[in-house]
Amino acid sequence: MTRLRLRAPPSESIPHEGEPVTPRLAEQIRADVARLCAPGDRDLGTERNREATRYVLDRMRDIGLDTTSIEFQVPEWRSGPATIEAVGRTVEVEPGPFSAGVHDTGILAVIRNPDEIASVEPGAVLLLCDEIATTQLTPRDYPFYSDPAHAAILDALEASGAIAVLAATTKSAMTGAMSPFPLIEEVRFAVPSAYMTAEKGAWLAGHAGETVTVSIDSDVKPSTGEQPMGRLPGHTDSGNPGDSAGGTSRSDGRIVVC
Repeated sequence: MTRLRLRAPPSESIPHEGEPVTPRLAEQIRADVARLCAPGDRDLGTERNREATRYVLDRMRDIGLDTTSIEFQVPEWRSGPATIEAVGRTVEVEPGPFSAGVHDTGILAVIRNPDEIASVEPGAVLLLCDEIATTQLTPRDYPFYSDPAHAAILDALEASGAIAVLAATTKSAMTGAMSPFPLIEEVRFAVPSAYMTAEKGAWLAGHAGETVTVSIDSDVKPSTGEQPMGRLPGHTDSGNPGDSAGGTSRSDGRIVVC
């Protein structure tokens, strides 16, 4: 977000650096934080995210900004409980972000390095652990960075014919303090996925070759998100009429993007 000094309503000016914050402004800041940080799902595509966007736009207008928003397409992911059942024991796991739902049974195959994926029989349940699960797999076609080795793993997992991909993880530099972390976080990954602690993974790995049941209650559907923007009103100059490019445009208004 671009940081700049905003205009408050005429009855309440924003203090300059070193000046005390008035009780009214402090109360408004507390109200804004409480409203936008209330518990609950505000992921892109959800109604609560759209409500938060509308609130931000209203507050921008309150402080004198000209506002607009840009709508874009996003997936809305709804997730519920996820479990793995083996030898009569059921353990709770975490549904992978953007995973589709599944309730199916298959033979458990433990995958510790990428080369082992090719030997998997279709219809298996894959448990990724150790070497292959040390760092989060970068989504394919990620706009800022792409890892060909990660893309090859994701391609191979999809081509394996597995009914689900499970991962036993601890911590990763890419995911900070999150433990366990989701190994796969790609919207277009076509196989239902889930992740679990290393301890649960070690228990499950002990049942390689046995029948397990995977249940992931989640689904993905198309939705929309909005990017709220506010502009400090400023002067607009159409430029020099004699300019060979037909005139230039200049605005002294500043843009605030949230």
